[in-house]
Parts: sequence; structure tokens; C-alpha cells
Amino acid sequence: MVYDPALEYTPQFYQPERGDLILNPLDVRCPYWSPSDEVVHEAEALTLATSLFPDKPRDNAFFVDGPRKIFAYLLSLKPTPDELLRWMSHEGELDRRVKGTELETFIYRNAGPQRGGVLAALNMVADNLKMLPKENDTRQRWTTVEWSHQQNGWLFLTSIPRFRERLLPLTSLWLDTLVLRLMNQCDPTTRRAWFVLDELASLQRLPQLHTALTENRKSNNPVVIGFQGRSQLEVRYGHEAEAMLSQPATKVFLHTSEPRAAKWISDTIGEVEIERLRETVNNER
Repeated sequence: MVYDPALEYTPQFYQPERGDLILNPLDVRCPYWSPSDEVVHEAEALTLATSLFPDKPRDNAFFVDGPRKIFAYLLSLKPTPDELLRWMSHEGELDRRVKGTELETFIYRNAGPQRGGVLAALNMVADNLKMLPKENDTRQRWTTVEWSHQQNGWLFLTSIPRFRERLLPLTSLWLDTLVLRLMNQCDPTTRRAWFVLDELASLQRLPQLHTALTENRKSNNPVVIGFQGRSQLEVRYGHEAEAMLSQPATKVFLHTSEPRAAKWISDTIGEVEIERLRETVNNER
């Protein structure tokens, strides 16, 4: 799996005859994908929702937790992408779906700003899901569930700078779900799958990435991460960044002019130790 935000890998390595796929709803080669197809067990709906509504330390937890739980509930109803969009975008439809459930309190009609904040978060994600191609416009159907078992071909998750912000939630959801699927593969005969995540900081927080890096030896799926500086990961992952950065067995450092980053690189490489051999000659016989 290659995250290619600058389209540097895809032109050189993409081979459709190998079974490679491009996951980018703005690319005509993108397969049909439905979020509901990813919900094999009901508990997985909340995991998928967490990828689309990641924790944000500076935001009120209510406006993350509320949309996340509502989205997970809607997914558990197994809607088509069009149905899901309609439910998330129209207040009346959403009210009908959650009526009589504990989720109704998140968007109670007299809740004022509380209701508005939750609906706004759902609308933002719905705006991203609108980009998904229709089934009639694609050549094949794809899910992370099926791919994780068969692993046919490479996956390229692409974007270009002017559309990256709009694609970010979908791209992050696909990557996070793929990490989760492959982490759960317990069959030792399963083929090894590599994750190549260039410009990692351009993605939103991936809830499963910390686990992928720290427990990688169990799943045997190597992860290659590329980023400009340590501070980028600290912004996204907070105190978890330290454990994540300590995991790669091979590290490649390039030039940096930022003093704090240079100090971290120096400390990571370690101090130079020089052993000097001292010889003494005894001329006495």
C-alpha cells in the first residue's frame, strides 16, 4: 500500500495487469467502494467512524464523540452510499433514524448549538463521501475485507495538493482500515504487505497507526514512514509520537537546519565513541 500525495510513485510503479488499484475518487480508475461493506461485525462500525472523526485534543470531545457514534449507528444499518449521504445531509432523515435511540440526545431539537455542532460535523464528512464513484461508473467493487485476504496487486492512495484537503478523510479512512485488517491477520502463511506512507504528516491522525508501528512484529507487515520533521508527528499524535518514532529498525536521516530536529537526530544516532590504543614498550631485558 503506497500513500502517494505527490504522485511520485504511481507513474513509475502502477501496473494494472498485476491487479494494482488506485484509491482516489477523482481518478476514473478508482473502484466502487461502500463504507457499509466494511462492517462485518457491528463493533467495526465504531472503529470506522473513529477514522473519519479522529480525536482532536483542542476540540470539545462532545463534538467528536457525538458525530462518531451517530455515524457508526448509521453504518450498522447497512445503507448504500447514496442512502448514507441522504441521512447525514438532511436533518429530518437523520432525526427519523436516531429517534428512540440514546443517540437522539446528541441532536435533540432544542439543543441549539449542540445540535448544530454535531450536524455540521456530519455534513462535512458527507461532503467528502459525495466524491465516491457510483457503482455504474466503475469496473469493479472493492473492500478492504476482501483485499486483506487475497492481497492482489498494489494499492495506490493518491492525491494532488489542490484536492488533498478534500480527499483527506477518505484517504485516512482507507489507510486506517487497511492497517486494522492486516493487523488482525493471524495466519502465518499470509503474504507480507508493506505500507509506504510518504509525507505522513499530510494525513489526519490514523488511530491504528500507533498500534501498527508498536506491534508490527506480530503481524509482520513492515511500515515505511516519511516525514519532514519530528514536530509534525508530535502535533498529530502527541505523546504517542515518541513510541512510534522509536520503533523503526532502520532510520534514514537527511539534512535539516532546524536546531531542535538536528539535536533529536544527533541523540538518536548516538554519541561518537573513539577507542585509542595505547602501547607501552618496555626496553628492559
